[in-house]
Amino acid sequence: MYRLFIIKLLCFIALFSTPIGLNLLFLYNTGELVGLGRLAAQQTESNSDIIAGFATRNLGYNYKKELYSQQKPNILILGSSRVLQLRAEFFTDSVLNAGSSMGSVKEGFNFLREVIKIHKPKTLILGVDYWWFDPNYATPSFNKQSADLDHILSFRSYLLPFRWIYDGKITPQEYMKNLRFSRSTSSLFGVDATLRKTGFNRDGSYFYYKTVTGKEKDYYAIGFKKSHQMLTLSNEKLSKTPKIDISQVELFSELIDYARQHDVEVVTFLTPIAPSLENSMQNYPNVNESIEQLKRVLRVHLPSINDYLISTVLNTCDCEYIDGIHGGDVTYAKLLLEMADHNTKLLNIVNMDYLRFVSSRYGGLAMIPRVFFEGQKEVDFLKLGCNKIYE
Repeated sequence: MYRLFIIKLLCFIALFSTPIGLNLLFLYNTGELVGLGRLAAQQTESNSDIIAGFATRNLGYNYKKELYSQQKPNILILGSSRVLQLRAEFFTDSVLNAGSSMGSVKEGFNFLREVIKIHKPKTLILGVDYWWFDPNYATPSFNKQSADLDHILSFRSYLLPFRWIYDGKITPQEYMKNLRFSRSTSSLFGVDATLRKTGFNRDGSYFYYKTVTGKEKDYYAIGFKKSHQMLTLSNEKLSKTPKIDISQVELFSELIDYARQHDVEVVTFLTPIAPSLENSMQNYPNVNESIEQLKRVLRVHLPSINDYLISTVLNTCDCEYIDGIHGGDVTYAKLLLEMADHNTKLLNIVNMDYLRFVSSRYGGLAMIPRVFFEGQKEVDFLKLGCNKIYE
């Protein structure tokens, strides 16, 4: 009697645990289970591209703090995901892009205070999103979990590979290929990195290759549809509230003062939006008024801020954007080139020759071609009629 019960129990355990075991093997082999400390160490020690793109967790605040503590750069780039295309090769000094660690003024201030205790950078380049000062903006809460625990996944995470296959995010062939007992690469960590070569590089910047090559299609990003929806919702909310939250402006001013009190040179800029989105701003009068009010107030508190929100001065085009609010490599090369032309202190740390080369050679592309991604061509992923020319 007990023997039959034990056999049934073992069969049940085997039936239940085998799929979980296979998924665990898949996640291990694609590098999803690596801890942030080990990941940051390998990226810091490498002299070549090491890409981290996880599908089970977001890499943001803790990851960038870990990278910063190990690399101790002279230049810190701070902002949301919109500054992630500022790359190490754009500069002549050590740099870490901490983009995605600042979802709000409060979060960015907290990050800066924490990393300055570890190492003081010489220069802070801060990209500013206008909606941080919108009274309706839901300030995101940042993850204070220890980086040592960040690789510990929930039970649900071990079921996700089946969901990804069902949703078409990975193929059964890709799943089976990664069911082995050893990792095949030490330069790619995470499902997105291993299968799509998409994720964060060692300098903290981001590669959007699954997007620009058309391997992952986002219907709502096509033609900047998602960005227009965001503006429509924001415009409606701003009709019932004040146009800017002055307390956030004051907090931002405190952040700048804090950096300067620690002898950190500060360069700030308003992050750009795609030209066609700029041209349609008259359709969103409340958003437009909010932005103009913000600019007037910021000029009082921070007269030196560089305004690239309306990016006409950059001579960029829609085809050089990832989506309506995320400029690509070429957009940010042009932005940094323009900013350095008007800031002598930036001239000493910016690779002007390379920025000029990128701006002229790769016009119309969202991402700079790299040897690491040889054979993967950028397509007209936004369906804007972009002619992606490679010389």
